[in-house]
Amino acid sequence: MKQAPDEITLWNGLRAGNEAAMEALYLLCYAFLLRYGMQITHDAALSKDYINRVFATLWQKRVILPEVTSPKAYVLVCFKNLLHFRKENKATQMLFFPGDDSFLNKEQDKWSVEETRIELEDQENKKASIERALITLPARQKELIIARFILEKSYEEIAQEFQISIRTVYNSIYEGLKTLRSKFDRNDFQ
Repeated sequence: MKQAPDEITLWNGLRAGNEAAMEALYLLCYAFLLRYGMQITHDAALSKDYINRVFATLWQKRVILPEVTSPKAYVLVCFKNLLHFRKENKATQMLFFPGDDSFLNKEQDKWSVEETRIELEDQENKKASIERALITLPARQKELIIARFILEKSYEEIAQEFQISIRTVYNSIYEGLKTLRSKFDRNDFQ
């Protein structure tokens, strides 16, 4: 079985002008960036647009991109800086990127690569904890919670798909979430 290339190999491929490597890195980072962007903007379309802007700029600046030990963290810092700039200035133009002498070296930048790496590890640990807790739920509750929060279906769509009443969907999801909450300390997800 062929092993997928690691993120450093993909990053170096992007730097070398390999479109397939850029696409694979994009796919590797997309879900995480979208989740992060949704937490900040609460707008899926805007988050997707900013993800595309980050990768378009990375492609344009590929010849001056540095070697990095954690490309996923580097891309997240680019994304965070863009979101922060948008939030602070209510603008949508990308200004902070390598080669512009303003990306990771200025004191005004809010996030370092190390802080981002720590945040990535923390989020991965939280994700693993949630996955372990989901396993303990009854199959139906697990399916309904995944349909609602992962697949982002409405309660009506879920009721129709599972051929149950909307009230049953509400109640099952409520009970499942109550069970999940009881398994975690409130401070775990602050």
